[in-house]
Amino acid sequence: MSSFRRFTIGLCLVMISMVGIVETGNRQSVPPPESLGPNDVMPIFEMLREGGDRTLAEANEEKKRKHEERKRANPKLKSEFYPYRQYIVAIVVSRKEIEDVRKTSKEGRDSFYELLQKEGRHVFQINERSKEKPPCAEEPCGKRPNYPWHGEVIAIHKQRFDKAIKQFLDKQKGKHPILLLYSHYIPCAKLPSTFGYSCSEELATFKKKNRNLKMFVAFSRYFFKLMAELHTTS
Repeated sequence: MSSFRRFTIGLCLVMISMVGIVETGNRQSVPPPESLGPNDVMPIFEMLREGGDRTLAEANEEKKRKHEERKRANPKLKSEFYPYRQYIVAIVVSRKEIEDVRKTSKEGRDSFYELLQKEGRHVFQINERSKEKPPCAEEPCGKRPNYPWHGEVIAIHKQRFDKAIKQFLDKQKGKHPILLLYSHYIPCAKLPSTFGYSCSEELATFKKKNRNLKMFVAFSRYFFKLMAELHTTS
């Protein structure tokens, strides 16, 4: 990865504010870890981006294979192949694990990434355009039933983040959970005439409901169409 890509992620790092304690059944709450800054979490976000890009490439290979099968079955089919681009990848880790990643090799980071997948503390989600019902029955999902659901909305309303947090709490009792979310594009804001929901607001609401959770969000790019709409409507 080039130093420019690394610098871009560093500039785009955002920390969602963290307050209070979350209810965890009969578990006793624990004090939050001491403050973490961008330099502390940069190495583990590098790991997330690299792992997410690998998984995205695998998903695109499978999508292309199915596309080619459909064209062979129906040569008259006029259909272009459009690869997936936007995805989110998230993990739930401890402060010590973040520090350990800073000290380990590339091979060590890859092994740790695979461990998180096996333990269920890993979430990968591609934006989906689906004929299935929306990921939630209530707002915000009811407004645009035929629009691609962004990864943040799917992961939140299908409880994928909740399950990863539970796996962490079950395996690392007494440790404070930290959710690290990497998104290829910046999580969307609620812009006119777009989705009827806002991924950034959804993440903020999720954070408020999980007050004992510390959350970091990083991204690499702005989505040009949304930035254009923002400039023309502001």
